[in-house]
Amino acid sequence: MFPIHKGSFQIRCATLALVFMIALFAAMGCSRDSKPTQDTPRKSSGVPIELIGTWTFQSATVENMPIDLATVFSWGSNIKKAQLKVAEDSSAVYQEMDAQGSVVLVKNARFVVSGNEFSVTVGTLPSDKGSWSITDNKLRLTGSAYGYNFCIIAVKEI
Repeated sequence: MFPIHKGSFQIRCATLALVFMIALFAAMGCSRDSKPTQDTPRKSSGVPIELIGTWTFQSATVENMPIDLATVFSWGSNIKKAQLKVAEDSSAVYQEMDAQGSVVLVKNARFVVSGNEFSVTVGTLPSDKGSWSITDNKLRLTGSAYGYNFCIIAVKEI
């Protein structure tokens, strides 16, 4: 999925973005209006009900500075958006779409939640971890990786 340029900033940002998944979903750039707890309603798998569904990535920051999603995800010039579909069994699918909405790339993922913490694994990449919160159908994924703080915002498709 990513061009391999060891140590490049673009690869680091792309990995951060998947912390999402997404997103790979910084703490300085995002408020935490809603903090889920162990009492958050969940399906039997442990995934909170409000996380189940399709999330379209909207924006991202690295070290509180806005960064283009195309840079974060290392999109080709034909890619216009990406989504993360989270299922109740913790399975997830990351997909990229072109301007016509056609799916161009699909990667299987695993999205595991414990309280307000998450871990996401996309394909064979190492797991990324961070915190999540939802306010007004906007998912905020925050964390730190490779020494950078990040925040990724995704909007739930209804």
